[in-house]
Amino acid sequence: MTQTDELKALLDEATEGPWRPEHSVGPENPYGIANTGVWSQSLYDEWFEASEDEEDALDRSWVCGIWGKITDQDIADAKLIAMAPDLAKRVLELEGEAVRFKDALEAIADHRKDCHGYDADVGRDLRDFDVDDVAHLEELARQALISTQESAK
Repeated sequence: MTQTDELKALLDEATEGPWRPEHSVGPENPYGIANTGVWSQSLYDEWFEASEDEEDALDRSWVCGIWGKITDQDIADAKLIAMAPDLAKRVLELEGEAVRFKDALEAIADHRKDCHGYDADVGRDLRDFDVDDVAHLEELARQALISTQESAK
């Protein structure tokens, strides 16, 4: 399984978002226990609709949490964890864009090679690409980008 496949599988299996970081001091006690963590808005909405008990919905919507003496690093960790699903989706989008750009560049390179191959076959000097050739290469790139975009859907 590739990392991309694993990332897609994790997104499919993970708790539905959006995820929200949370930091608060409580419950009040002599030890000053606090909590920080990440909760799912969709789980909260689902549980609150079912029970109309906000405390129960909050308890059931946690994705992960840290309780005890909370440091700034713990809070930063919670914020980063909350961003994970959105970051994973963005990584997948960027990978798709990279594939489309690679396809476009390969289309240009293939056309250039074909032109130079033709020139060599007919005994001409290898051509310098003029404005019309560059416009044709741009069109090849656009077509490659469009075709890979449509196949990604």
